Amino acid sequence: MVQDLEKKFEMSVKKAEVLKMQKNTAELQLSRAEKLVSGLAGEAERWKVSEAQLKDDFKNITGNMLISAASIAYLGPFIFSYRKEMMRDWVKEC
Repeated sequence: MVQDLEKKFEMSVKKAEVLKMQKNTAELQLSRAEKLVSGLAGEAERWKVSEAQLKDDFKNITGNMLISAASIAYLGPFIFSYRKEMMRDWVKEC
């Protein structure tokens, strides 16, 4: 009878150790999950800002391409100050 109680006690101690290890693992996972969620929340805000910028860039893509092509085709042989002045005028027109 004493031996049975000692075996039960040893099994209970081992089970307690396993449960303690599982608890520590769960706490570590919870901590990591909280860090991940908070990091992703900040990332979502950055993505919203990027999305707004990309939408704005998409609206202007035709004009930007036109100005780029025109500057390559027509402004190459001129001096920098004249190219800068022409670019400023073209951007005002677009």
